[in-house]
Amino acid sequence: MYKIVIVEDEKSVADGLKEMLQTYAAERELDLRIEEFENGDSFLQSGCSDYDIVLLDINMPGNNGIQVAKEIRAKGDNPDAVIIFCTNYPQYAISGYEVSALGYLIKPVTKLSLEHNLDKALKFLWRKQQLKLLIKSKDGQLVVRASDIVYIEVERHNLYFHIMTAEGIKSIRTRGTMREMYDALKEMNFAKCSACYLINMNYITAINKSKIECAGGVVLFISRKSQKEFMTHFMKYIDEQGGVNV
Repeated sequence: MYKIVIVEDEKSVADGLKEMLQTYAAERELDLRIEEFENGDSFLQSGCSDYDIVLLDINMPGNNGIQVAKEIRAKGDNPDAVIIFCTNYPQYAISGYEVSALGYLIKPVTKLSLEHNLDKALKFLWRKQQLKLLIKSKDGQLVVRASDIVYIEVERHNLYFHIMTAEGIKSIRTRGTMREMYDALKEMNFAKCSACYLINMNYITAINKSKIECAGGVVLFISRKSQKEFMTHFMKYIDEQGGVNV
């Protein structure tokens, strides 16, 4: 089952999106749960964090769609959430870089464009939900979703997995090498920003020349040696997520 949230202040548009979503689900035999909010403020105030896809209008009273998307990413409790903007103005697409939006629906939304974006979103979610790691720690063996790992740190022969949970970031220590983790996770949007850190790019909120800011208040530093390779990986990631480099 996938939960899709429609955040749209125009009732006719919201009704049209809901009808097309129901048709999409019936044609593909999917179990979709659809929830609607008439503006970004009511969505943010709902406290809901178990959604998979957000169809987000940009021009709304109160917090607009760009601001709502930034809030979603800043909270960090649902890093795999897919954001798809709905807008009358294609030029807003450049703002997707900041929030890793997967796609854009230009109003009036067509069945074809919605289906294309949903196909891409479900493929993304399926990949994220598949890979799990079995981590041996002092508390026993723990099963962790790769998508919940914010970053991995190596110190001597110890690996520290820093994992996003509902209570904040939790750290788990185990034995291993960074090379093993890089080989296992490089196809899951992880990249090295130094010899010490392997970061999940889904959690990145800002980058400058020497440091990376992530959800949960994490700040990691980029080594000079890793900078070029890391930025190549990151720009490829942005491109694959449908973002725009401005």
